[in-house]
Amino acid sequence: SDVYKRQDLENGNQLQETEILKANGPGSDKEYLPVAQEAFRRHLGNHFILSTDDMGDPELTIGPHWPFFACMFSFLGGVGIMVSYYISTTGPTWGIWTTIVITLTTLTSYTVTALKNPGIVSSRVFVDDTSFANDKRYCKPCKVLRVNTIYHCYDCDVCVEGYDHHCPWTGKCIAKGNLKEFYVFIASTMVFLMYSIMMTMRSI
Repeated sequence: SDVYKRQDLENGNQLQETEILKANGPGSDKEYLPVAQEAFRRHLGNHFILSTDDMGDPELTIGPHWPFFACMFSFLGGVGIMVSYYISTTGPTWGIWTTIVITLTTLTSYTVTALKNPGIVSSRVFVDDTSFANDKRYCKPCKVLRVNTIYHCYDCDVCVEGYDHHCPWTGKCIAKGNLKEFYVFIASTMVFLMYSIMMTMRSI
């Protein structure tokens, strides 16, 4: 049998339509048979899916290294509380509110990065692996072609689009879907660090 596949990777979502072309016999016309998708389970790797959109694509996921995220979130929140308390006893009132805003920005961007779909790419329907046996770009678990910026993360065990790196502290991959939020988190963390040092030096 032959498998005809169409991929559309616009906005990080992959759309695939698969049909199996089966010959009824010598000299007969060929018949298109729809794939029975009820028996097919989409591969989403080691992610815990919290919510999906109308097309069934993940929206919110928790990565396999979620304990690291939980520990780092608690650490950042604890540091923010301690710095806020210290400034409340030694610094001006505006310093307390500034600390709260920076801390909330850091924690919010960090949480969004850890929960947002990084750009998971996997087939929604069954694909015959034998049709791509000689194509090194084909990912057998995800049943997709790793073209352009698609990369299979072996920690998450799933293909992602626009792969940047796997970050255990966010619990998942950093890719097209959460890269901007990750940059916001890094920037806000640096601002928080410099601000804390500045306020500490100011009170000495």
